[in-house]
Amino acid sequence: MDYLINESLGKWQFSHLGIYSWLIPVAVVLLIRKERLDSLSKRILIFAVFSLLLEYFSTNQIILNDLFNGTNSPFYHVAVPIYFLLLVSIFYSYLLQIFRRNTIKLISLAFVLFCLGNSILGEGILSFPSFSIGVYSLLSIMLAIGYLFFLLQTMIVESLDRDPLFIVAAGVLIYFSGNFLLWIFLTYINFDRSFFYSIYNINSVLCLVLNLFLAGALLIEKEPFTADTTTQLK
Repeated sequence: MDYLINESLGKWQFSHLGIYSWLIPVAVVLLIRKERLDSLSKRILIFAVFSLLLEYFSTNQIILNDLFNGTNSPFYHVAVPIYFLLLVSIFYSYLLQIFRRNTIKLISLAFVLFCLGNSILGEGILSFPSFSIGVYSLLSIMLAIGYLFFLLQTMIVESLDRDPLFIVAAGVLIYFSGNFLLWIFLTYINFDRSFFYSIYNINSVLCLVLNLFLAGALLIEKEPFTADTTTQLK
């Protein structure tokens, strides 16, 4: 899966839809929310900005040729654990309702070490981190579903359309469910290079959907709850 590079700089590709869609939540902050950002909105913005920077550097053929002999795999080896930590920070207020802080830190550290081990002893830094991405996608799906079940069990949010974290969870569930199926298919079923390019366009659509949900969450200015205002579930 070492194909995620831009082979025709300056020419529009369908994959650019996913890349530039990260500008949508950033634009919402710059044009609408501006300085009125709560902690959740700031974390969503950091997630979007990081994704935008990753897409730029990992698809810049000049940078890839100069540093990594044309492969962008090292970027993803570094980005995947960071992505997971950012996602944990977004769902942190929810996670505190079911886990202790030390447990959250332990889970996060375990995943970072897993990614590090995969980079050094597993697939290697110059090979695409398929295993790390697969586990990351699965954990993200579990995180989103867990929050949805939490809302169903506790009824802590009266109006779901006013809950930014619910909107984020819905977008995350759609995005990672689709990408997890793509990951299974491309990793274990079909390795054809030309087929990869055609099916990977689905990722661009899923990325656009995710960013629309993130933008929707950013339009809601009030966080639904915090760890200080709800009873921690044991």
